[in-house]
Amino acid sequence: MSVEGSSWGLGCNAIHFLDLAAWMTGSTDVDLRGEGLDPDIIESKRSGFIEMTGDLTGRWRNGPSLRISSWATGDSPFLLQLRGEDAIVIVREDEGRAWVSERSSSWKWREKTLVQERQSQLSHIFVESLAKTGNCDLITYEDSAALHRAMLKPMLAHLSRIPGRKADLICPIT
Repeated sequence: MSVEGSSWGLGCNAIHFLDLAAWMTGSTDVDLRGEGLDPDIIESKRSGFIEMTGDLTGRWRNGPSLRISSWATGDSPFLLQLRGEDAIVIVREDEGRAWVSERSSSWKWREKTLVQERQSQLSHIFVESLAKTGNCDLITYEDSAALHRAMLKPMLAHLSRIPGRKADLICPIT
């Protein structure tokens, strides 16, 4: 999985892509590295918080790799790419389009319209499921916490190497 583009908020949004990758792999057992994070920390649009740029890379214990990149400069569009043995998917969220190429169709590309529902359109589904069954399709707290820990570890290590930054257990991202 590759997520890339200019200035899209790696610090506050990387967790969503980790969640997607965990759902796709069926595992939260990921080792993330932050050596590619940029040394310049950006003030977030939310007061008291920061944002990061650069590369966050990783690998799931069961094989798949991940690269999440937010470039500090330029106007590169946001792009999500998924590559597997039997399919490749490219998503341009801002355009509402995706392209799919599958081994079963001789790798011919098909364009798809991307329908992205807003959280406000989904919440009632999870609430109804919880009320009826006691379960829902959201990630569990334990799995989400594991992904957050995996993400925060390289981010905190990165922050601790920056001169003038207080090295503690706080990573002020939203």
